[in-house]
Amino acid sequence: KMLIPKHTSDPQQRERLRREARAAARFSHPGIATVYSLEEFNDTLYIVSEYVAGKTLLELMSEGPLAIKTLLDAGGQIARALQAAHEQGIVHRDLKPENVVRTESGVIKILDFGLARFESRNGAGPDPRLTRSGMFLGTPAYASPEQLLGSEVDFRTDLFSFGVLLYEMATGKHPFGAVISLTTIARILEADVAAFAQVDPSLPEDLDRIVRRCLRKNAADRYGSTRDLVFDLEQVLVSYAGDSPQLKAGPAVSGSHRESKLSTLWWWQFHQACAGFGYYGMIYPLWRVKQWLGGVEGSLVFFPALVAVGVAANLRLHLWFTSSFYQSELASQRQKVSGWIRGADCLFVLVLAATAIRIHTIHAIIATLLMSVSIGALVAFSLIEPTTTKAALDKSGSDLH
Repeated sequence: KMLIPKHTSDPQQRERLRREARAAARFSHPGIATVYSLEEFNDTLYIVSEYVAGKTLLELMSEGPLAIKTLLDAGGQIARALQAAHEQGIVHRDLKPENVVRTESGVIKILDFGLARFESRNGAGPDPRLTRSGMFLGTPAYASPEQLLGSEVDFRTDLFSFGVLLYEMATGKHPFGAVISLTTIARILEADVAAFAQVDPSLPEDLDRIVRRCLRKNAADRYGSTRDLVFDLEQVLVSYAGDSPQLKAGPAVSGSHRESKLSTLWWWQFHQACAGFGYYGMIYPLWRVKQWLGGVEGSLVFFPALVAVGVAANLRLHLWFTSSFYQSELASQRQKVSGWIRGADCLFVLVLAATAIRIHTIHAIIATLLMSVSIGALVAFSLIEPTTTKAALDKSGSDLH
């Protein structure tokens, strides 16, 4: 990508191209086209980037609304890519169908960070050298009200553009139904969008709620973070995704299937919570054992068990919390902690079994309890947990592995 000849020597245009390269190269994400280098040859500045073969969303939507399954998948991928950018302090500011490509394999890539805005990570605000209040940059049909008015913008301006894009993918129509720029601007600033029920009653009500929240005129009324948007979209995907030909029929048709998906995820969450609190419940009997044995031997029993409980119980409850409130992060969090949990489980089982054998002549009841819990924990993490995880993975669509 390079500047056209008449802009080759324009400092502002050259800086914009540099800014695009810096924005896209600042982080790596599968949903954003990779920038390899920024080169200058014979006073010509150009970007060398990944070539993304596929159709833009503009081309795909020229054939009509996207199928609900394709829509939810594409929308989720775009939202996750925006989340990655926003968490690095980068706002795209020009999200539109021409800047999103879908490959033949279904992978979504966001292109063109030429209007990207850098936000300070320490709360000091954006770099004033890159943008100015009162200046409009972007495409009017996909711009937020604050962007059109030349006010300060942040990540929520991308959420508005995303809402426009999602509405258009779902219905095949622009939410503000305008072609002339001045009319578009007036409707974005003042008009409410038609509900999905008025355009296509088969579209999910939950998706309509998400779009409407993204399209609120006041930025403060939109999502407080892109992570929250991703979570809501994934909840819709869990509720409606699948191979059923009745997918577009909505909640009334797929209710029992949705309940099945949610119940399997609930059982996985229930197992994590029970295991976590169950581990904590063993601290008191282990403390009594420490008192009975006394000295170094008592400490060698109690403290390794306490470490195992602290690691396994806390991390299981962490996964339970993540699956309940930040499901978009569940897969990555489970991948990070699963090894720690498994190691702590093994240590816990070994300590309980060894302690039960050691004290069976001192206190048979406590020894029996410790051995029973040891065997139960071994069965739980080696047989029950893999089954509940697989069921949740197969039924809910959540990537628990």
